[in-house]
Amino acid sequence: MPQLILYLIGALVLIAWIGYIAWKRLVLRDEQLSEIGYSAPDAQLKKLAGSNGVALTDLRPAGAARIDGRRVDVVADSEYIAKDTPVQVVAVEGVRVVVEKLPLETNVNK
Repeated sequence: MPQLILYLIGALVLIAWIGYIAWKRLVLRDEQLSEIGYSAPDAQLKKLAGSNGVALTDLRPAGAARIDGRRVDVVADSEYIAKDTPVQVVAVEGVRVVVEKLPLETNVNK
């Protein structure tokens, strides 16, 4: 009987040790600090929602646009948009800025 108790205690210690080793492999121990290159999405991008601009490159679907005086990497909502076409920001999802083509008669802020 005492041997059985020792086996059970040994098994529990072994299971706990294996669980501890597995947990150390699953859990991220490094800190994600901005000083070493980690950064959150630019808060200024949220302010671009609803703004107008001009496509600086062809958007098929990704490219660049000048919006509120700054160059921004953008993605076209659904279709190819040619360079120098007026665009409007329809969504900002993290670092993804989604634009769609504006009608030609719409005034664009360059």
